[in-house]
Amino acid sequence: NELEEMSEDGKTEMKKFLKEKRIEFLFGLISTAIGVLIALLINSEVNRNRDVKSFNSMLTAIEIEASQNEIVLRQSFIPNYKSGIVRRKFNIRNCNTFLSNSVFLKYVDDKRLKLLMQYALTLERANNFKEADEKYKYEPDKYSKWSGDLTIAFGKVLENCNVLINEVTSINCNK
Repeated sequence: NELEEMSEDGKTEMKKFLKEKRIEFLFGLISTAIGVLIALLINSEVNRNRDVKSFNSMLTAIEIEASQNEIVLRQSFIPNYKSGIVRRKFNIRNCNTFLSNSVFLKYVDDKRLKLLMQYALTLERANNFKEADEKYKYEPDKYSKWSGDLTIAFGKVLENCNVLINEVTSINCNK
């Protein structure tokens, strides 16, 4: 009944007031939505930048690991695989860990991925040859039977290791 008792001027003022409040509410809603969208975009970009930095750090860690494996190849494998005991193994822990990391897999290109998979498999193969060679050297009858073939195959794997290690030590340059 209050609306009926209001004058025409009062009704017009009330309609104007409600219209202003509706516009104010819609403007607030739209500006809040835009603010949330901008915040989400900024957050997304920050996360992407953090992921890219993590990916680059992982590549650097793999390069360092490959450099250490180059030392192992030169000081342990090459001088000893034919007649001695290879004392150290290749370390591919970082490479294997990063090959199963979702951030790493998101950013690594196909060429690098293929290279790193070959690298990890070949160095693991060399480590397995090291263990087999060591085992057979303690069993003279088996070693005399298999040493020639084992040494030839071991040498070929080490040649592949040399090539792959050299490629992986400069993986950040191969973009």
